[in-house]
Amino acid sequence: MPPIHKDFDQRLKIRIKRVSPSKGKPATVKKQARKKQRRVGKLTEDVIERHVGERSFQRGDEYFRSNMIFDCRREDKLLRGRCYGRSAADYVLSARVDGGRILEAVCQCPVGAGGRCKHMAALLLTWLHEPEEFRETAPLAKRLADCSKSKLITLIEEMVNRKPDLESWLEIALPVALSSDVVVKSEDYRRQTVLALSHAGGDWGEDDGRTAALESLSSIGDEFLQQKRFDSAAAVYSGILEGFCAEYETFDDRDGDVAATACQCVTPLGGCLTHLAEGSDVRNGAVRSLFEVLRLDINLGCVGFSDDVLDILLEQVTAEERAMIAGWIREEIPDESDSSSNWRHSTWGGLLLDFEGEPADDEAFLQHCREFGLTGELVERLLERGRLEDALGEIAAASDYQLIQYANRLVAHKHADLAHDLVRERFSNKESRNNWHLLNWLKTFYRSRKNPQAVLDLCLEAFRDNPGLQSYQEIRTLAKKLKTWKSLRPEVMSSIPKDANELIRIHLDEGEVAEAIELLEARARKQTFNSRWDRVDLDVAKAAEKSHPEAALQIYRTEVERLIDARGRGNYQTACSYLRTMRRLFKRIGRSDEWQDYIANLREENRLLRVFKEELKLARL
Repeated sequence: MPPIHKDFDQRLKIRIKRVSPSKGKPATVKKQARKKQRRVGKLTEDVIERHVGERSFQRGDEYFRSNMIFDCRREDKLLRGRCYGRSAADYVLSARVDGGRILEAVCQCPVGAGGRCKHMAALLLTWLHEPEEFRETAPLAKRLADCSKSKLITLIEEMVNRKPDLESWLEIALPVALSSDVVVKSEDYRRQTVLALSHAGGDWGEDDGRTAALESLSSIGDEFLQQKRFDSAAAVYSGILEGFCAEYETFDDRDGDVAATACQCVTPLGGCLTHLAEGSDVRNGAVRSLFEVLRLDINLGCVGFSDDVLDILLEQVTAEERAMIAGWIREEIPDESDSSSNWRHSTWGGLLLDFEGEPADDEAFLQHCREFGLTGELVERLLERGRLEDALGEIAAASDYQLIQYANRLVAHKHADLAHDLVRERFSNKESRNNWHLLNWLKTFYRSRKNPQAVLDLCLEAFRDNPGLQSYQEIRTLAKKLKTWKSLRPEVMSSIPKDANELIRIHLDEGEVAEAIELLEARARKQTFNSRWDRVDLDVAKAAEKSHPEAALQIYRTEVERLIDARGRGNYQTACSYLRTMRRLFKRIGRSDEWQDYIANLREENRLLRVFKEELKLARL
């Protein structure tokens, strides 16, 4: 049952009671009315159902008949209303309707972004059947424009009394309309941002509340920017970014929308820097807030919302500011004893090079690289200086992924054969045999040397350890070009375990359906486990439909029974799709009577499964 609200009973008393389904118009009259509506291009139940879907329409109809829609308004073609909900007190809805077309629709419920929910169905049904419930109103901007100044003041004071948080928002929003003499403080916007992010509202839609609040605050900065009040704009953007960085880790930004909205302040803040006086508090605050975004992103593992920050800081700050940023970086460098911070340690070390510049002395540079684990930069400098043995010593401890990068640097410094030997030796290790980075690097190397036989030998080596359809196809293509496939195929097939799904898929790929069926049946006799996530049996059934329909029917029959036993509408829908295939196969092989007996028995055996019977009906089975 929906929650009972304090004004719910009163609303029921003052509204006209709807006709219950059992006392409605006869079906024939309804059909005639719907046909007439279609002829004149009006909204119909069919149109609503197509928009929201059958299930949402049915539930929305229940909501409509239970008087769940209230506060209905209309602004020309825009319909607005609210609907009592279950996850929240009520949801706000809006839909733009033009005759029989639903142009756009939005509901605040968890699934209402596209307006295809039961609440939207209830709103549209209300408009269709009870348009008198919608009071006609002018757009809000026009209604406010018609008010006198004193009336507007009274309205705003009343709104603040009802929503005290609005007063602090007005405190920072009003300076936009005031003279340029007003001093805008970033701390005010930092405080408002923290407040918006920490008090977003209910469980559902809280991210929407946060993003809306941030957009509202950043729009103030945008307006300052348009007025070329760069100090004020920078203060707004800086405050928002500082508040975002301070509060971001205290809540779950499900889709990253909050971070994306906050970081839209980065680019305009960077644009403000060129207009801010060097050494001023506003400029220093702007640089610091940009650095805070960079710091947060690095601490979170570089999730990406500081991508533009580094470019701005490197391109637009002065030498003194670079030194200041370098000092901040040194404060952030984690303790070397913290092994979990190795990545951050090297990242901050690389940024130190960016802001302090590389040491002029080679040994000082190499020592910096060793201190911060900047092995890539270290190897590159050693190779540039011709210190090959030292470079190889640093490369020896590299991971498989890093080895590829170093191999490419060796090739660039004309040590291609040495790079090949290092990668080939690593690939020969059992622990690295399945590393596709190493495998692909070696393939590319051999192709660059125009050595297809080496590519084939490499693929065969990898295939024996990890046989698969894709690698089989690659081997077949290579061997056919070398005219060795006929003699090589038996060896390849013998290297695949008999109980492997991939062997069955390879038979299917070769058009050997009978062999695939035989392997599948042999495994079934042994009761070998068949993973429900790797359904090679269904692949066999699909391939067998034309040439071996009996085998396909048996596989589909087993799967249908499994799905029904598993219960659930989704499983029933999938089962019905296989049943439709079975009906087609029975008909093609001239055994329609057997199909009729089978489906009749299936209905009888599952007569107590209401949802399954519904799906059978929908599938016309």
